[in-house]
Amino acid sequence: MLDKILDRVKDQAAEAITNNSKVPAEKRQAAVETTTSTIVDSLKDQITPGNISNVLAMFGGNSSSSNALSGTIQNSVVSALTGKVG
Repeated sequence: MLDKILDRVKDQAAEAITNNSKVPAEKRQAAVETTTSTIVDSLKDQITPGNISNVLAMFGGNSSSSNALSGTIQNSVVSALTGKVG
């Protein structure tokens, strides 16, 4: 199941980045890899302390938990992209 989630994350990131004309072609692969790894790491960070309920709520569509976790992940992705890809 985790492999399916990872594949889905990578596919969605690749599609969003490839279709974004603001991302230079030479940086797209690095952006996809950075985005994917940051999302996975953020999810792992949430699961590690035993806070799996927020992750499950996000995938289940619970808006309050989902928004908080999504915001955290988005901030992590933006920071990672800024730092690694520019």
